[in-house]
Amino acid sequence: MKNIFLQYNEINKALINGLIQNGWSGSWYRENDTIVIQTNKSNKIDTKLDYYKGQRLAICLGIQIEILATFNKSFLFLEMDDISVINEDWYIINSYHEKNDKIVDILESDSVTITSPINFKSKFMAPELNDFYKSKNKELPFNTSVSCLYYSVGLLIVESLEYNLDDLHDSQLYHFLKRCLAKNPNNRFFIFV
Repeated sequence: MKNIFLQYNEINKALINGLIQNGWSGSWYRENDTIVIQTNKSNKIDTKLDYYKGQRLAICLGIQIEILATFNKSFLFLEMDDISVINEDWYIINSYHEKNDKIVDILESDSVTITSPINFKSKFMAPELNDFYKSKNKELPFNTSVSCLYYSVGLLIVESLEYNLDDLHDSQLYHFLKRCLAKNPNNRFFIFV
């Protein structure tokens, strides 16, 4: 077994319960201050995903992003290491803890604010975050839309797939990714139809 270990807190517990409410029937338990999810997978996205697995990744992340929003929390962006593979159909965000600098509060009007000087570099950041971090004259606080996470998820899924985006033309996944990858943050939506 190659178990997944999460910090025990209300949000990680809610993430697991969200997966259970949506059909995951796996096994987990609490050991002191740790949640242990039992799995026999490698835990990392270490191979290119086919269409179905890309779709499942989008659905699982959507469930968890929605749960985070109920706590008024969001990530600025995700990276491959922030996601663990539970099994063929299920993925979990593994990096939620209070000291993670990529986690921000969602404010009214679906905005997020960076208040402390942090320097991130990731190929999975939305254009507005890249521009902010490249700027020599960073001014805090920096406000942006919660949709910066949607852009990040879109990039991450495109990177994970065994296809390029044009190969998916006119599929559900294609349209989902195009909505996530809109350049204008106000035009990004995390909608899978």
